[in-house]
Amino acid sequence: MRAAAVLLLLTLPALAENAPLEVPRGPEAQALAGQLKARGIATEMTYAVSAENIAKPKPPPPQSFHLPGRGVSAWWVLGLVALALMLWLRFGGAGILTRRAPQEGVTVTAPEHWQVERDLAPQSLLAQIEAMADRRAALVRLLRHCLLKAAEQSRTRLARADTERDAFARLPGEKSALRLILQAAELAHYGGREVSEAGFAEALAAGRQVLHA
Repeated sequence: MRAAAVLLLLTLPALAENAPLEVPRGPEAQALAGQLKARGIATEMTYAVSAENIAKPKPPPPQSFHLPGRGVSAWWVLGLVALALMLWLRFGGAGILTRRAPQEGVTVTAPEHWQVERDLAPQSLLAQIEAMADRRAALVRLLRHCLLKAAEQSRTRLARADTERDAFARLPGEKSALRLILQAAELAHYGGREVSEAGFAEALAAGRQVLHA
């Protein structure tokens, strides 16, 4: 047995890389190996001479990203950024899509692009509107002053970017007189319809009703 081990050590350097190694076996071991081979079980031993052929350990799984010095994951950071963006769009953005909803019980001001004259008395205002040669512009001016008056009476704040129809939709209650002026102004200003004297007089009468003139 000792002689077989010495013979094995002497023949190892001469073996080809990854070559099967024939181990000395007795009759019983050879009989068992034959039975195993008949069943498809390999009994040969192979030694790897080069370290490159040895299976390398798998790298550890990647760890979740953490900020330096803090135990906050990347998902928390993304959530905070999304929350900050939503708050900015809700309270800090500008324009129609991100503007704040008007609140009741506050000072009512007309949008700047309306260019209304708040210091005019209703009688003087209606007299100026009636004297305007451009009936389309006169209807738009009448509509804006009537919308502002209705907003003041109902304590409904108008937004900076409101159009005339936006302001009309904000006002509560039945608004038949305002609706008449709005339809006449839209048909004339946007629809290009000619303003008849009868239709203009009807809109002025509805304006007197809203302005209490």
